[in-house]
Amino acid sequence: MPISVEKQMHNDAWVIKLGGKMTAVDSLDLHAKLLPVVPEDPQLIIFDMSDVELMPSLGIGTMMSFTRALEAKGNTVRFACLNDNMAEMIKRCRLDSVWDMYGTLAEAEKGR
Repeated sequence: MPISVEKQMHNDAWVIKLGGKMTAVDSLDLHAKLLPVVPEDPQLIIFDMSDVELMPSLGIGTMMSFTRALEAKGNTVRFACLNDNMAEMIKRCRLDSVWDMYGTLAEAEKGR
């Protein structure tokens, strides 16, 4: 199943839920799928990764550039609910020292 992108408001944060199994081809479309779901000027964006089965390095690179652009505008970006496979991939890419990752949405909202 190609990657899906959904947006919802959760308390004071915009949650962007990604889901599915991403291929390299889907990675090329990820940026285009993310642009319309990001609100105009969100203070806090949480990427809910609970339903992401697989994301190749190209997809992770897309996420990296996308989150950097958001942070450059002064937005706070956090990641929540990574399954074991995604958490391992993030660690292999050494992004666990770059991205703020949390076990639950509530923890991500609080920043702890």
